[in-house]
Amino acid sequence: MKVTALAAGLVIWAGAVSAADGPLIEAARRRDALTAAALVRQGVDVNAQQPDGTTALHWAAQWN
Repeated sequence: MKVTALAAGLVIWAGAVSAADGPLIEAARRRDALTAAALVRQGVDVNAQQPDGTTALHWAAQWN
């Protein structure tokens, strides 16, 4: 899976809700698309933010 596909998946799953939001941001930051996709399928909060407001989608876009 390309990171660009990950970004599209994050937009589609924007309504998912979960308390486990940190791992998705970290996976996107590390360019770990397989882990990020698995977390999205599990329903993690794709809108979760780091203290500076950065989201997993920001990281996915950063890496194209």
